[in-house]
Amino acid sequence: MEYVSINSADDLEVYEEVGRGGFGIVYRGIIKHTQQEVAIKQIDLENDTSDINEIVKEIQIISECKASPQITHYYTSFVRNYKLWVIMEYIDGGSIFDILKPGGISDEQTISIIIKQILLALQYLHNQGKIHRDLKSQNILISKTTGNIKLTDFGVSTQLSSNFSRRNTTVGTPYWMAPEVIVNNNGHSFKADIWSLGCCAYELFSGKPPLQNNYSPMKALTLISKCRKDQDFINLIGISQLNCSIEFKDFLTKCFKENYQQRYSANKLLQHNFITKYQHDGNLVKQLITRKQAWDEKNQDVKSHHFYIPTQVQPKQRNSSNNSNIKWSLEDDTLTPKQNKYLENIQPEFNRVLTKVVNKLETRNNLTSEQSELLSLLNENFNKLLCFVEEGGNNNKIIIFQYLKYFLKELTKENDNRIGQLLQKLIIPSNLIRSDSTTTTTSNRRPRPTGNSVPGSPQISTTKSISPASSSPVYTTQFDEIENSLLNSWIEKQHLKTMGVLDTAQCSIPDLYNLKYSLNSTSSINSIRISPDGKTFATCSSDTIIRIYDLLTGTLIAQLQGHTKGISDIVYSPINSNIIASCSDDLTIRLWSIQSKKCIKILRKHTYHITRLKFVSKGNILISGSADETITIWDITSGRILTTLAAHSDPVSSICLTPDNSMIISASYDGLMRLFDLETSQCLKTLTYNASHGTATASTNDVLNFPISNVEISPNGLYILSSSLDGLIRLWDYMNNKVIKTYQGVEGTPISEHFNCGTKFIIKTNTPKIVSGSEKSGVLVWDIQTKEIVYQFNNGNDVVFEVDVFDQGRILMSCSRDGIINVLELNEKYIKREQEDEDITQTTRDGTPFEKE
Repeated sequence: MEYVSINSADDLEVYEEVGRGGFGIVYRGIIKHTQQEVAIKQIDLENDTSDINEIVKEIQIISECKASPQITHYYTSFVRNYKLWVIMEYIDGGSIFDILKPGGISDEQTISIIIKQILLALQYLHNQGKIHRDLKSQNILISKTTGNIKLTDFGVSTQLSSNFSRRNTTVGTPYWMAPEVIVNNNGHSFKADIWSLGCCAYELFSGKPPLQNNYSPMKALTLISKCRKDQDFINLIGISQLNCSIEFKDFLTKCFKENYQQRYSANKLLQHNFITKYQHDGNLVKQLITRKQAWDEKNQDVKSHHFYIPTQVQPKQRNSSNNSNIKWSLEDDTLTPKQNKYLENIQPEFNRVLTKVVNKLETRNNLTSEQSELLSLLNENFNKLLCFVEEGGNNNKIIIFQYLKYFLKELTKENDNRIGQLLQKLIIPSNLIRSDSTTTTTSNRRPRPTGNSVPGSPQISTTKSISPASSSPVYTTQFDEIENSLLNSWIEKQHLKTMGVLDTAQCSIPDLYNLKYSLNSTSSINSIRISPDGKTFATCSSDTIIRIYDLLTGTLIAQLQGHTKGISDIVYSPINSNIIASCSDDLTIRLWSIQSKKCIKILRKHTYHITRLKFVSKGNILISGSADETITIWDITSGRILTTLAAHSDPVSSICLTPDNSMIISASYDGLMRLFDLETSQCLKTLTYNASHGTATASTNDVLNFPISNVEISPNGLYILSSSLDGLIRLWDYMNNKVIKTYQGVEGTPISEHFNCGTKFIIKTNTPKIVSGSEKSGVLVWDIQTKEIVYQFNNGNDVVFEVDVFDQGRILMSCSRDGIINVLELNEKYIKREQEDEDITQTTRDGTPFEKE
């Protein structure tokens, strides 16, 4: 490796952004005195302190990999203005992910040449006891001049003490993850990289990694984790149907061995016939770069150039408010510094205990993926409850354990209540209950502690009886038979909870909205939007038709047809209710005149389906988010692309704009939200949820950061509302990088774990509220401060995909997968009641409308 002399940032010129990851933004740079190109990764140490260990780990690993020509070289690193600069070798041809945008590679020799070089890099890493853990097309680079392949991005790599060691953490990117990494019961070794290599080989041939064409990231995780035999995954991705050679199919099957011990190593795969039969030819790989350049020109793929200019979120944004008469004073739900410190000290041991508990549950029960996810959520809440001790007092007992102790005590008390007995029967195993071999009796007193008992813990005595047939202990339950009516009542209540139905008596405002009317459609409705003038509303669906209705009567007044595939989103022009934009799986965006029922413009650029659209307030600029991981900004008059933002490492699921149109906020299945300056296209912030601290950090751990499905900004521009596929909605104070409120579904159930369900703010009422669609519970409305579900509307059992509001929430609309449209109106009685309350407490709008928590 050639010697590169760089002493400080003054020796460098920083040019355009060339990529971004969880740990920072990568720029192309020039060493001033040699004019040599370098890659400069910049990490904001002020916002990303929780990832310092991972950053140091990446630097350590790449600095130790100097002998491999297939791994990007590390030069130096230093800190400037609270940013860590990591200087590395610059690879000018882009990534495998980039060159596959035109499609897969049909020439197997080219695939073999690329895979061989990746194998050489893995061989080098594995021989040194290192595993990459995030091998994917975005982390494999190509040299434009030589056609050589380089492995990069070691932010989640790790060092193994020996090749028999296995890591017990879940890291990676869903479509490329090995089953043992997902299930993560017994940890994983370097063979996890081999599975990811197989996914890359499949991606080179087909253009997409396994399962991505048909399944969301979370669904893919579930399907991979359910594979038990080698043939399960091979059949799932259809290897036998691939139009390729027998050698290539066999190579893939060797990578996709379900049992990692039977999976080929890098050394062994280098001897495979698919690798040895071809000679190296760098020109074949360079032709891929030429193919990508031609494709860019044809598809007008204009890259945005982000020059390094340190910026912050504009101060004016703090004062932006379209509703200045409403005060938003929200109490922070996150932990105090003392609680955070306490958590950090005790958490490692607690996590060890929880891991053992979960492993025992998984060993003795056939847990579903849903149950496993609920257990993960329970563990997260346990961790939070660990921190709440009595500060300054002598009693520092942890609340969660005190709760469990008293719960078990109450459970084992003599209880004539039949429901109580049923609970006892369901929770306590029958082999812990006193019995004899022929009769069933209930003890009249709690048993006394035995000599080896723990003081203060519940004691349950047992009596053995010997069965003549088996000559072994037999245990029977102490409970009488419970009447069928009682059991049926219990089951019915549990069923209602499972279905997400909340008893209206539990809603504090059950009359919040009145149903005006409902409409039934023959197909699933993906989105619903109310026009700016409030006279019409529009729906779009998978049947390729946009339908326009009269809002007052629900009468169908127009149908717009032209898309060739399903429509995912629609949006009215904010200045002209006669103009509407739509995006479709046919990869086009169309602008329509409702009056003439004609398409007036077609915009093309995206390579994968388009997920969301948003107009700026002047109506002259349209913003689109796509599954190709980009955000595109369009000039509506000319149809020209103003800029394209390389926003995320997974599909963009949602976008919104601040009220003053200064910032774009994007959300993605990579678990991140990013804030971009609309004028300069610079990324101002990256937000992702850290469960321990409730703070915004950057991370490459795509699995632990649950995919974010929807994002909405408050009318005053100060708060962000995010929905994620862990089934929760979070309210962010994004200026201070904090999650301040977390909202759950009915009885703590997930709001939505599989679908993008829309959210909106309601400010027509005295205290702000939020409304969301859900997977099982219909339309839910929460009090923004107390987090209580104050209203539920559920007249169907299917997913509510989208909600929209008009006049600050006076009109509320929803659409669902079963084709039902509901139009609700804020109850006049309720509005009058709040106005009366306001007369009594006039200060609520001048001061804070929320009680302190």
